Amino acid sequence: MKRHSLSTLLCVTALAILAMAGATTRAVASWSLVWADEFNGTSLDAANWTPDVGNGCPDLCGWGNNELQYYRSQNVAVTGGNLVLTTRAESYGGSAFTSGKVHTRDKHAFLYGRVEMRAKLPTGGGMWPAFWMMPQDNAYGGWASSGEIDIMESANGTTSVGGALHYGGTYPANTSTSSSYSLGGANFADAFHTYAVEWEPDTIRWYVDGVLFMTRTSAQWYSNAVPGNARAPFDQPFYIILNAAVGGWYTGCTSTACVTASLPQQYLIDYVRVYEDILNAEPVVTITAPAPAATLPAGDITITATVSDADGTVDLVEFYNGATLLGTDATAPYEYTWTSVAAGCYALGVRAVDNLGEIGRAHV
Repeated sequence: MKRHSLSTLLCVTALAILAMAGATTRAVASWSLVWADEFNGTSLDAANWTPDVGNGCPDLCGWGNNELQYYRSQNVAVTGGNLVLTTRAESYGGSAFTSGKVHTRDKHAFLYGRVEMRAKLPTGGGMWPAFWMMPQDNAYGGWASSGEIDIMESANGTTSVGGALHYGGTYPANTSTSSSYSLGGANFADAFHTYAVEWEPDTIRWYVDGVLFMTRTSAQWYSNAVPGNARAPFDQPFYIILNAAVGGWYTGCTSTACVTASLPQQYLIDYVRVYEDILNAEPVVTITAPAPAATLPAGDITITATVSDADGTVDLVEFYNGATLLGTDATAPYEYTWTSVAAGCYALGVRAVDNLGEIGRAHV
C-alpha cells in the first residue's frame, strides 16, 4: 500500500492560497484486503468458520499425528475481541484432553495472497498451536500430494515458531521443507505477534512481525501427480485452519504422561486477514475550495473536495495542514472547517482511501 507526502507549500500574506490540480488516477498493484475476521462479536461467525469436532476416529485417529485431544465446539468462543481456543484437561470421547479447532473449508478458500494472523499462543509441555492451510479440493490426490501450507506452528515451550510446506506424493511418499524463527529466548506466549505468508505462483515467504524468515520457490516443491506442472500443488485454492493440539509427533509427546502444560490454556487470535495483489485504481481527489490562488482573511477556512473511485468505493477522506491531520470525513460531500487560522504559510492537502486501501491525494 503506497503512502504519499503532503508537502506542497502554501504561502500567504493575509491568507493567500495557491492551488494545484487534483491527483491523476493510476492503477497500482498492492496487497489489498479481500477478507477478514476481526473477532469483535460475541460468537463465532458461522459464515466464516466451522468448528471441528472429534479426535479423528475412526478414519484418522489422533488426526494422523498421534495427538491426544478431542476437539469440541464448547472449547471455541469469541470474546474480548479475540477468538479463544481453550485447551482443558478433561476426559471426553476417549481422550484425556479437549481443545478447539476451526476452519473455513467450503466457506472461504484462497489462491495466492498474504494470509495473516495476530495471536498470542498457549504454552507448556505438549501444547501445539497452529495456523495452517489445506487444499479445498484434493486436486492432485491425497495428503500430501495436494499440499499443505503451515504458516505458523509451535510446540511445548513456544520459544520458536516454524513454517513448513508438505508436498510430493501421497503418504508415505510425501516430503516437506521447513524453517523456524525465535525471539532470542523470549516466549511467543508472552505477547501477541503477527504471523503471515505471502503466497505467489512461484514463491512463498514466511514472516513473523514483518521479519522474513523463510522463502521457498516452485523449484523446491512438486507434486508426483503432475510432474510437468512446476507450480503444483500450490496452484489451487486452500482454506484456513486454526487449532490448539495436545501432544503429537511435532511435540515429541504422544502419551498423557508427558503433557506438563498448566491447563487450561488459551490460544487467543486477534484477527485473521487475507490480502490479494489486486490492480486497483487509486481515488481521484480534487480540492474545490479554497480556490486556486485565493486570498482569504484569517479565521475559519472550509476545505472541500470531490472524490471518486473508478473501481470501488471511498472509505475515508482526510484533511491535512502539512503532515498534521486536521480532520476526516467519511460521507460525501467531503469537507472540513479549520477554525481560527492565523496568517502564514500552509500546505493544505486532502487524501482519500478507497475500500482496498489505495490512496489518492491533492494539495493546495
